Amino acid sequence: MGEFATSGKRSAALARPTASAYKSAGVSIDRCRTSRQAGNEATTAPYSRRAAMRFTVLATFTALVAYAWFMIKVARARKQFGVEAPRVTGDEAFERIFRVQQNTVEQLVLFLPALWLFGAYVSDPVAGILGLCWTGARVLYATEYYADARRRGPGAALTILIALVLLVGGTVGALLH
Repeated sequence: MGEFATSGKRSAALARPTASAYKSAGVSIDRCRTSRQAGNEATTAPYSRRAAMRFTVLATFTALVAYAWFMIKVARARKQFGVEAPRVTGDEAFERIFRVQQNTVEQLVLFLPALWLFGAYVSDPVAGILGLCWTGARVLYATEYYADARRRGPGAALTILIALVLLVGGTVGALLH
């Protein structure tokens, strides 16, 4: 079939190059594989960057797991207190549980882009640590709010502080990059 392997109606332009195509171009398949394995920056940059973001990914995962848990708590509270959707008012305990979930989704809008900016342009490990601290602060906020809405201050303050550090740090890092 010449230099490209095609199947069915697939055009030669979209076909995967065969070994003979590499040979006619003067490139060894083994050399391409070796340069990728040896860490040639040109061929591995997208792959190594994704692998380098593992702490940011972990922090994102924990934040979203916490949010999912808050949603489950709202669903259980709806049944427990007889508050059918779309209503969001009823028993005071239900309203506190609902507000934790709602406030968390509002905070995620700021937190997630800031986390990824910081992880990409400043430091992935530091972004991961700050992200885990943010999730811990959200759990603290939830615990405080469930018990008494007036005691939510420390968890809320930590959440906002961490998000702002990530946002400012990530933005400055991106601008200086």
